[in-house]
Amino acid sequence: MTTTEKRTRGWIMPVHFGSPFEHLQRQMQFAPEEIQKRLKETNYATTARMMSVSFLTNAEKLEKMMPEDKGLELRGDPVMTVTAIYQGALGWLAGRSYDIVMATFPVTFNGKERKVHGAFAPVVWENMTEPILAGRETLGWSKIYADIEPPAVMGNKVHCVAGWYGFKFMDLTIDNLRQLSGEEIQERQAKADTASEGSIHYKYIAKTGHPGEADADYLTISTNKGAPPSEMRSFGIWAGDGSIKFYKGTWEDVPTMIPVVNAFADLEIKEIVSASITKVESVGGGMGQTLMLE
Repeated sequence: MTTTEKRTRGWIMPVHFGSPFEHLQRQMQFAPEEIQKRLKETNYATTARMMSVSFLTNAEKLEKMMPEDKGLELRGDPVMTVTAIYQGALGWLAGRSYDIVMATFPVTFNGKERKVHGAFAPVVWENMTEPILAGRETLGWSKIYADIEPPAVMGNKVHCVAGWYGFKFMDLTIDNLRQLSGEEIQERQAKADTASEGSIHYKYIAKTGHPGEADADYLTISTNKGAPPSEMRSFGIWAGDGSIKFYKGTWEDVPTMIPVVNAFADLEIKEIVSASITKVESVGGGMGQTLMLE
């Protein structure tokens, strides 16, 4: 039987066995020295391709995606950024991979002591169970499952698709790609959202047997603070012409996430602000701290 002392280590269910899920959680959030050492010894060269399209939309639509009475407000222009992330050779998965589609927009959290600027993520789709469970329970990310196909590359055009049990709910395309020079990358980084302290998420877990009550009901922020160092093998950015489309579904198409899918399908795409692909290969590294926002 698991002791009370052991249960204070930040495990996620099932806690009775300890090891697998404990290490998963610790690798994702805390990345202790012994695990980093093991990752370096195995020399996994993690790859990531991040396809991002940002578009101007209606502020009212984004405001409806934020939780009420949590101190959040839109920051700047109502720009939604959708990023498809394709990863390979992840050290904490012993060389395996999973993929992500993440939607964010800039917000400010009005806290008790200060304002916190960040990028709010109303939903994160992933195609693997373990990171979904660990991310929801320990980090407070609103993760749900989706089928995320490998990106289709045709010359200087990339096409990304996400769906669920045969129903496609997202197309993301970047065309006319051109690799940026070192100077152009520096210029782009200088214009980046330096005010943002990280990604903001809404953690809500219902209380068993008490309808309408919660075991967890608060915001979290994931930052780069405390992230272990990584060795960069290669890095490049390509800019292009982006397009994105979300498809409205019926209850028969997506019975478990129809409000999510249709909320994105209802977003007006007034203007494509930017589109880019970032490719990274590195060894080591990991997530920084995730904290409650108060």
